[in-house]
Amino acid sequence: MVDVSNKNTSNSNDQVISDNKALPSPAPTMTEVKVHTMPDKFKRYLSGAQGYGPAGHLKGTTFLSSGGVKKSLLRGLVIGFLVIGALAVGAWLFIKSINQQTKTENNVSVTNNQIKTGGDSAAVSEKKEIDKTICSDQDCTACDAEQCRVLVGQCQLAVVYEPCANNRQNECAIQKCQPLIVINSNVATSTPTSTDVNLTPPVVALDGDNDGLTNVEETIFGTNVGNSDTDGDSYSDGLEVYNLYSPIKGSGARLVDSGLINNWTNQSYNYSVFYPTVFDIRRTDDNLDMVSFVATSTEEFFQVLALDNNDNFTDINVWYLQQDQIAQADKIDNINIGGVKAVLSADGLNAYVLANNKIFVISYNPGYPVKNNFNTTFKMFLKSFTFFSSPYEDSDN
Repeated sequence: MVDVSNKNTSNSNDQVISDNKALPSPAPTMTEVKVHTMPDKFKRYLSGAQGYGPAGHLKGTTFLSSGGVKKSLLRGLVIGFLVIGALAVGAWLFIKSINQQTKTENNVSVTNNQIKTGGDSAAVSEKKEIDKTICSDQDCTACDAEQCRVLVGQCQLAVVYEPCANNRQNECAIQKCQPLIVINSNVATSTPTSTDVNLTPPVVALDGDNDGLTNVEETIFGTNVGNSDTDGDSYSDGLEVYNLYSPIKGSGARLVDSGLINNWTNQSYNYSVFYPTVFDIRRTDDNLDMVSFVATSTEEFFQVLALDNNDNFTDINVWYLQQDQIAQADKIDNINIGGVKAVLSADGLNAYVLANNKIFVISYNPGYPVKNNFNTTFKMFLKSFTFFSSPYEDSDN
């Protein structure tokens, strides 16, 4: 159907306008309206960035697109991995530099320790060994005086001369712990008598006339190195010295009257002993618990050490067996020193005696390298040893 009413109405209106000859109304004035739009570079983040919908509405309602999220996440992961990798490389380089510095410090030694620069492995090794030294019978030099006394079967206190602490231009006597020098030898194991004592030195020391005195001993006793019986009394020179007789005067002259020996008396520990006049006496302190008799020509020495009998031993054999764990009771060699039972070590270089409630260690250090020029003189030293009790009672044998 055709809507006639509308057409009629329209024509009527047009007719009125025409009949009235009304002027056309002026054209409406256009007002400039500013429209703010989103820059194109941001539209890509909108889910409907492809265009607008009806009535100019934006398409979609999601602000960020799924594609943008994935790209951002991927970019973040890549950056994260790069940062972590850089940190790992930096840490590795730092640790490597520390290790190189440590190696360098180990190769460069401190001058005060007298170790050279440049990786002197021998010197560094020596320094480490010194730092780890522990007192034992295998390392007597690491022991102090008290520890040395405990290891009396393996170590001994000795007097050595070193630069003085307050004036290093001079030498001072210093007491140090030193290892005992053990010599494998065939030493007499019976108590010495006037005729059967073995005067042969345990090691080879020149004895030109085989009289029991080495050539060095011949010199200090004034005997003839080419005559085994210098005074012609039918006794060999060595046998006379051992038995405390003069080897140069004969007729029963005593050694103490010959001018060849001195008689040392220790009133702190109540003993006396003969020693050659050419020997020096060296003491470690005013207590006189250790005295050394030193042959200045060879630096060999005899030593007397007085130890406290803290455990109140009454038998020197029992004390000796406790000190020497490998010693056997039936193999102990007992001798007589000053009328008191003593123990003589297998090498003949040490004697142990219990007297005046003290343990006396009487030893002979034959030097290093071993010289052993005074084997018979040491036997004379032991034979002349005399103990006395207070008040002072001296004996010159």
